[in-house]
Amino acid sequence: MMIIKTTEKQDDIDLSLDTLIPMQSGLRLPKDEFESMLNYVASGGLFDSNSIDGPLICLTEFEDGQLFIRDGLHRLCAVLSRRIGIVNLQDHVLDSSEYFIENMSYSMFKDINLDKMWITPFDPKTEVRKSDFYSFRQSVLNLISRNINPIDFILSNSNKYSVTRTKEFDSVQSILNSSYQKTGVK
Repeated sequence: MMIIKTTEKQDDIDLSLDTLIPMQSGLRLPKDEFESMLNYVASGGLFDSNSIDGPLICLTEFEDGQLFIRDGLHRLCAVLSRRIGIVNLQDHVLDSSEYFIENMSYSMFKDINLDKMWITPFDPKTEVRKSDFYSFRQSVLNLISRNINPIDFILSNSNKYSVTRTKEFDSVQSILNSSYQKTGVK
């Protein structure tokens, strides 16, 4: 079991990585980029604000207490794959500098919010976003640039950005296993 050890900013609680629920259907990084992440973690690297140019791992806590992975699935897969099996117990944890927890409601994920560019509404309990929905996003942006309201397009094309949640998408380990099989990463 992988433990996320939280410190001051997270009220000093432990969270099991195997209870975090992914919000996307898999990994989209090319094999060589993901292997670089794996090597980085294996060498002791952290995904904190000093080492990455972008957001920290974002965990979303919903009103029922469930924790989902909104951003950072690739990094969590790398951590799970390369920090496990290291003898020092401290290496078995996700450092509190690598993530933050936001509170949201399920209804927020089901709504379109064009002002914030939330254009892939889905129900995290029963669906996951596809790992790559770039072409769908571009289509929506194209409509917006032509002053066409994209809401009907978004609602009628949910199959382009989401799929039904299955056991394959219920844990970091299952995403990791599936991605390894598809890419051949070892």
